[in-house]
Amino acid sequence: MVPRQTSVTLAFDFGPDISDALDPGERRIYTMRDAVFAEAFVQLNRDRVWAPDPAAERAEARVWTGALVLLALGGLLALLLNR
Repeated sequence: MVPRQTSVTLAFDFGPDISDALDPGERRIYTMRDAVFAEAFVQLNRDRVWAPDPAAERAEARVWTGALVLLALGGLLALLLNR
């Protein structure tokens, strides 16, 4: 049986997990339905607001670039060895 909805569970919706392969955990988008609840939520969680880290994004881009370069070199090596 599904538990009965409460004022808290009715106050917001959340989307699917939007994290990618290198994210350490889940990341979701939340939508607040109730303005009063939203304001209280913001006040209680002001110190937890996520802010993007440009250094981490650059590091992730370097990892993906390196992986693609290694994949391309592996493909070229496989072609040369299978001639």
